Amino acid sequence: MIDTDELEVTISGMPGVTKAWVSFDEDELDSIATLNVQMPAADTAQLSDVVQAVSRAHGDSSADYLKRLRLRVGDVPAVTVLRDVKTLNAADVVADSTVLRSFAAIVASTSPAAQIDWATDNRLTVRQLTTPVPEVLQALRDVGVAASTVHLLPIDSAAPSWRVALPLSRDQEHRIHRQIEAMPAQLARIAVRDATITDLGVVVSRQAARQALVDVISITGAGTGRPLWLTWHMTPRDVTQQYDGSVHVGGCDYPDSHLEQRPEKYLSAEEIELQDQMREQYDTCRR
Repeated sequence: MIDTDELEVTISGMPGVTKAWVSFDEDELDSIATLNVQMPAADTAQLSDVVQAVSRAHGDSSADYLKRLRLRVGDVPAVTVLRDVKTLNAADVVADSTVLRSFAAIVASTSPAAQIDWATDNRLTVRQLTTPVPEVLQALRDVGVAASTVHLLPIDSAAPSWRVALPLSRDQEHRIHRQIEAMPAQLARIAVRDATITDLGVVVSRQAARQALVDVISITGAGTGRPLWLTWHMTPRDVTQQYDGSVHVGGCDYPDSHLEQRPEKYLSAEEIELQDQMREQYDTCRR
């Protein structure tokens, strides 16, 4: 096995590479060795050469300790591709990097500080986003990003985060935006799967909370066979609180959390009463 320094030196000296180093990321069970390679201006041939070199080193056991390869392929905005070393395919990485660069070029003028990351689980995350969400989703369609899920995190803390399972057509997206515009609530979080809203976090007025939540559920069309995980905060929102209530509309899948086990420690009597009412009306749990 070659040591870390030798691998770093080898990759650092390749055309198109500005820097390379190995980091060790901790997860719950293991320390994950990741080769980080910065090559934001590299052409496709240089990208391919680096991926093939890493794949060869891993295949001949000279770098079998490596688990992941993280390529920085763009700077403004920042673009990163993360892949498992054992399944590296140079053509796929080059194709993915090319698509991401095209996407980055579209949003660069409106989100120059964005961070675009394509992870090993085929999830694309865009952080520090200032480009309107409809423009981002259209850009993804235009360039043909093949990620299974995109997670959009606006820089504005008052704007909702989006998690969208792709593909999502323009007409489907427009329908979802119409639903959102009709909701009597401020959105904090939205998830879309199979062109349907499946997860919502909203902020509602304390005085009209129940009716607002009922209206939100009605607008989404959620129910049995079309479940919706809905959480809410009351105004003024307490950002230290996970949420002030939740209901699994059309389902019965609640998290095993302290908030669920001991709601009286975190919620007021009024909040517990509203949550109980919503669950009795909308979830499918046996009572």
